[in-house]
Amino acid sequence: MEGKNFVITEENVQEYSIKMGNWIKEYIDTTKTAGVVLGMSGGVDCSTVAALCKKNGINIHLVLMPYGDNMEKVKANSDAMELINKFNLSYHVFDIKNAVDSIEIEDGSIYLNGANKELIDLSRANIRPRVRMTYLYHYAQINNMLVIGTGNLSERTVGYFTKWGDRSI
Repeated sequence: MEGKNFVITEENVQEYSIKMGNWIKEYIDTTKTAGVVLGMSGGVDCSTVAALCKKNGINIHLVLMPYGDNMEKVKANSDAMELINKFNLSYHVFDIKNAVDSIEIEDGSIYLNGANKELIDLSRANIRPRVRMTYLYHYAQINNMLVIGTGNLSERTVGYFTKWGDRSI
């Protein structure tokens, strides 16, 4: 399934669900891994991939990675838990707050060439997805699994992604 050269409609969604599930299964078999790990935010993309894998009998493990208590304050957390309960999905929760906070640089003397607040804020905003990516790959490797991504066309179009963080198998 190199690149998407098809359109999924109500009439063919079942057919493509099976094709995509079979492709994922074949990839897992080829790599001799135990299944896939998915970072679960509760959003549409990861929920769709999780349901697709479960429906097609793919061993999937979800990882929720809140920053402190931030997940408890958003609807996405209840959406994630609803999906987990509905499909009886296995999952772990890793709080990334300590890891993120240990990376942020507090020493203003390191800012070269007069880094401005906008660049500093952008850098800090990217720490969380990068830490999440690191947790996913670490968890997957120690469990002989693959990280399955949820990157989509709109993210690719605008250039929003975390390098290696949302990479599909």
